[in-house]
Amino acid sequence: DTKTEETKMIYDHPFGVNSLVRDSKGTIWFTQSAKNTEEKAAEEMWSAVNQPAASGAVFYLRGSGNEVQSPAVEAAANLYFANGIAIDKAEKYLYVAETMMDRILRFELNVNQPALARRETYQYVITPDNLAFDKDDNLWIASPISNKVFAVDRRCRSLHTVFSAASESSAKILDEWTKRSRLGKPLVELITPALWNPLPGAVTGMFWSRDHKTLYVTGLGNAVLKYE
Repeated sequence: DTKTEETKMIYDHPFGVNSLVRDSKGTIWFTQSAKNTEEKAAEEMWSAVNQPAASGAVFYLRGSGNEVQSPAVEAAANLYFANGIAIDKAEKYLYVAETMMDRILRFELNVNQPALARRETYQYVITPDNLAFDKDDNLWIASPISNKVFAVDRRCRSLHTVFSAASESSAKILDEWTKRSRLGKPLVELITPALWNPLPGAVTGMFWSRDHKTLYVTGLGNAVLKYE
């Protein structure tokens, strides 16, 4: 509750929850990045980054208000670090950032069943993280390894850089990350402050003001960037 700040746990997923979105029917859709057991927690998450594994998935919880029907139902499996998730205005498609495959997946969405179908690759983006739609239904994508925010034109799927905090040090690490990811070599050791320089942390997400005139860029650091 944003007024009282009271919170209530409505579901405890055994392998961790990354990002979520709720459709007009009250169903909560969420991503599982990896199978983070309670015993190993972050160790298994970072392992799925260091050596990509198909342990990510999309789940849904039917419900309304503060009540949901558990356990969650798996709607899509075998994803390489499922991360950001978003639904378009018409609720025709559900989008998922598959971070360790550098791609945005799109599924046909049925909010009445609920169900996902006809998986396709919507766009290729280096390490996509959180997703957000603008007022014109263009998809915006945060990318922590490139230190950028991209946007995809809904009409032709062309990719545009809309925010960049790239530096000489981050460019070198991005180049090394790309090489290692293609060769199947360890990646986690590249995640250092030099990667997100000059920002205080890697870019991981963004959100809009209610009138969509202001964009806020967030990350793993202690700052929120504001752009009109």
